[in-house]
Amino acid sequence: MGIVVERHPRCAVLRLSGVLDVREARHLRDVLKKVEAEDMVTVVFDMGGVKFASSSAIGVMVAFSNEHQHRYGNGSVIIYGLDKNIRRSLEVLGLLDIFVEVSSLSEALKLAGDFGGERDGA
Repeated sequence: MGIVVERHPRCAVLRLSGVLDVREARHLRDVLKKVEAEDMVTVVFDMGGVKFASSSAIGVMVAFSNEHQHRYGNGSVIIYGLDKNIRRSLEVLGLLDIFVEVSSLSEALKLAGDFGGERDGA
């Protein structure tokens, strides 16, 4: 898996790729701790390159989202690019509503108040 963090003035975009297994879930947790320490109000998960997400990885994302939204308010964690199977898993578990789901990076940046005309990369 790869994690690339793009910092924008009002948000951080985490571009995730590959397989989010147990080991990568620990790495993701460490990256999210660093992002949280930077006081980014909005965090965007770009899931477009993720092929599989383990329950551990989903748990890390859900825990982060709950804590972050408690601190910054509802809507401060955005997700897009979900694989249909991952999306369905989140839906069935009742976890999709923890995130604000959008269809593109430009939509996420608009919601974050951070739109600078970036391309979606799709």
